[in-house]
Amino acid sequence: MYQLIIRWQLLNRPALIAIGLLLLCLFLPSKSFLAESSRLIIKGSTTILPIASEIGREFQNRHPGVEVSVSGGGSLAGLQALIAGEAQIATSSIFIPEQEIQEAWRRNVYPVPFRIAYDCILPIVNVSNPVTNLSLSPLKKKYISVR
Repeated sequence: MYQLIIRWQLLNRPALIAIGLLLLCLFLPSKSFLAESSRLIIKGSTTILPIASEIGREFQNRHPGVEVSVSGGGSLAGLQALIAGEAQIATSSIFIPEQEIQEAWRRNVYPVPFRIAYDCILPIVNVSNPVTNLSLSPLKKKYISVR
């Protein structure tokens, strides 16, 4: 199963990059943005950071007059930077929480989500591990409580 997931990720990485580039180039920074600013700041999820970095490099190649800065820090940090006007694009591996939506609207910021991929957590247990019976419930409590 693990090999299948790795294989899927490797096979689909170009597709994810292509989708991200398409979204970035077509929908995000308008010509008026490019005329007003020479810097594009992308902040957020460390899960999405490798894809965002690749997209940023490609965007900068296509628009040499624009400096692209890509950083991680976490989904929530990216969303907060977007809302505060510190970033033009937030990458997030979670959907924007209600509290951040309300804060964005209060500041006249209207985030538009574009799903570029799904991520998942795959528990892998070493054969020498003495745990023989582990249900999904404790794993969900530990890893899905972030929502």
